[in-house]
Amino acid sequence: IHSTISETLQLLGRTIEKNISIVQKLEAVRTKVLGDPVQLQQMVLNLVINARDAMSVDVGGTDGGQLTIETRDLPCKLALPPGEQRLRTGNFLRISVKDTGCGIPSDIKDKIFEPFFTTKDPDRGTGMGLAMVYGIAKSHCGLINVQSEPGKGATFEILLPLIEDGLTAEVEKTTYSRDDLTRHQRGK
Repeated sequence: IHSTISETLQLLGRTIEKNISIVQKLEAVRTKVLGDPVQLQQMVLNLVINARDAMSVDVGGTDGGQLTIETRDLPCKLALPPGEQRLRTGNFLRISVKDTGCGIPSDIKDKIFEPFFTTKDPDRGTGMGLAMVYGIAKSHCGLINVQSEPGKGATFEILLPLIEDGLTAEVEKTTYSRDDLTRHQRGK
């Protein structure tokens, strides 16, 4: 996932304003997840663009700020949000994208992952970015969580199951379907 993040930031290098500093804290030791590299890059791309826009004056954000991308591997025996108990315990990769932008008002936080929902002007976005991020995380047997307050930025965290060491060689040679990902997630 670290190479995916680095490639995404290189792609976006020219589109992120100079008044936004990017901090990378790629601290995960185990970074291989079972999934489609293109979709994972799309997920990171949409989160970074969303963070950039939240720090843009054009959309009511701040005038610049800091964008932090962090990875960490962690055992998942933590309390999960309601409805997410389907996630098994095991080793997970956490990807966190944090901005110091305008934040998300509590009255719309439940709608941000809905397709076509947007607070941007019609010429600034379609509302598909976060819906795609949500769909990609779910299709990779992961989950996404957001923490935000108006005026205090937002943090999007994604948990994805890590590939067990014994599966690495097999995974690199094989294409997996969503059913395969689900079976792997359940340990079958």
